[in-house]
Amino acid sequence: MTSALALAIALTSAAAPAAGTASSAPALDPALKPVVATLQKVYQRTKTFEADFEQTYVNRAFRRTETSTGRVAYSRPGRMRFDYQTPTAKSFLVDGSALWIIQPADHQALVDRCFKADAMTSSLTFLFGQGKLTEQFSISADTAPGGGLVRLVLVPHQPQPAYSKLVLDVDPGTGRVATSTVIDNQGNTNSFAFRNASYDGKLPPNRFVYRPPAGIVVTPIPGSCTPPREPAPTGHR
Repeated sequence: MTSALALAIALTSAAAPAAGTASSAPALDPALKPVVATLQKVYQRTKTFEADFEQTYVNRAFRRTETSTGRVAYSRPGRMRFDYQTPTAKSFLVDGSALWIIQPADHQALVDRCFKADAMTSSLTFLFGQGKLTEQFSISADTAPGGGLVRLVLVPHQPQPAYSKLVLDVDPGTGRVATSTVIDNQGNTNSFAFRNASYDGKLPPNRFVYRPPAGIVVTPIPGSCTPPREPAPTGHR
């Protein structure tokens, strides 16, 4: 499975309902409470985000590592865009009602026109200020990565089909995430390191709009729904 496919799965795999209540979850280490509270507050308040990214995908079974670079942007509510620059130009775009996977070299765009931001896995919904981390995850600390960052390991209370845990390297002072890593149930890791990030800047609405140009074949993503057709207008007698 390629790094791009791993991202597509993370975007399209629906999260299962949280099991139990917050009181049944393991207690959060008091030392981590300020970091988690700051992280939660930052992503609830952030309206837009833009950064360069380096993605590293490690396939455990085949002992293969893939590295990609590009630019990511998101805007609340429910808009996100990954523009890959290397090794191959492609884009993943969520426009609020549809998910597009755009592959210019193949003259192809895949689309799920019934996609909703609330159908994302809980590994991504917090980026949109949705949900509370402590209600969705058991959170613990791992060995610090250096640079003054704190490494948080988030294990979902309810087992998820697409991933087993989420690892965040967080600046404890600002609550901003420097690196986000999703570990799937086969032990593969999909990591995004963010650089040159900007928060709450103005992003033009058309940044999250895709209109297929001539020569691009549009195909529904396998398993996605077919949106209902608009009723034909009726004439006046």
